[in-house]
Amino acid sequence: MLRFDNRVELLDLRSDTFLNTLVQLGGYCTIGQAKRLGLANSETRALAHLRVFEQNGFLRRVFGYPVVYQTTKSATRLVGTDRRARRLHTDESVLNRLLAVDFYLDAINWTADFVFDHEMKITLLTKLGCPLASVPERGGHPYLWDEFFLKVGDGSVTIAQIDEQQRGTFSQAKNLATRYRVITRFLPQYSNLYIITGSEARDRSYQRVLKHPDMDLVQSGSAIPVTTYLMMPSARFLAKTDPSTNPNVEQEIAPGSRHRRGGWSPRLARI
Repeated sequence: MLRFDNRVELLDLRSDTFLNTLVQLGGYCTIGQAKRLGLANSETRALAHLRVFEQNGFLRRVFGYPVVYQTTKSATRLVGTDRRARRLHTDESVLNRLLAVDFYLDAINWTADFVFDHEMKITLLTKLGCPLASVPERGGHPYLWDEFFLKVGDGSVTIAQIDEQQRGTFSQAKNLATRYRVITRFLPQYSNLYIITGSEARDRSYQRVLKHPDMDLVQSGSAIPVTTYLMMPSARFLAKTDPSTNPNVEQEIAPGSRHRRGGWSPRLARI
């Protein structure tokens, strides 16, 4: 394989933008998503580009149906940050990250700009008058990596969290409401606090949770209530890539995932 610097020189602006965006969104995409992200004007050509990225060590194929590619360490070096985009993940987490790409592709049609940089997220909030001390933190430092920030064309701000289907709906809704309760008071009119889900069953569960009296107490003092954003996911279940066609895949399978030697079969992980 070529040295990293030599491989980077092979990337044009479109390829660099694609890989950068993919890392920021969590590191996974299907062929159809790659096309919609502007990699090519057809799925056939998008697949050809993805295979070139794979050959040059920027992507690896991790699922056979639908075909899913994941960014590698070389791709995260281009961005300068990991964002956990190259690490191994469970099937459920991969579906969550594919849903994040779906949301991105949907939201850019709102005439919305995603704010990926962590420091820029903090700056966005403080410029709106939000005290730095009110910004969600972890370990005593501001921590905004887990949510997407969007500056929408009408001047509003959307803060969105991807539903983690392996976790309870009440705990996720409560956590999001608690973390941003004070911040919502400083967001412009028509701003939103979303939980993005690709499951009608999960959406119904969130609707029940958000109407529960306990959530009324959690959201007391918040200017914007938590709401759900239901959308159709690109992938509802996953099947492992057959190791006979890609011998590097088996060692890359996330811990805890079951793999049947001699072929692949649909997984039980679903949205």
